[in-house]
Amino acid sequence: MLVGIAFDTEALAADPALPAKAYRAIRPHGVLLRALGQSLAVSPPLTISSDEIQLIHDAVRAGLDALVDSPVQVA
Repeated sequence: MLVGIAFDTEALAADPALPAKAYRAIRPHGVLLRALGQSLAVSPPLTISSDEIQLIHDAVRAGLDALVDSPVQVA
């Protein structure tokens, strides 16, 4: 399985380092992603459970919220 998270082109134009910043904002929430070009990727094992998918969702949401709320702290 491979999941990609794409960023808005205007947001990327304003901050090309956005994928790397998002990666660093999400990591403290317990999920490792990869910044790939202009997006993020996560590749969990095929044996992933629904609860683990929810964990990834929650971590990505919390990390992106933190990035929006205080971009300087996670940069």
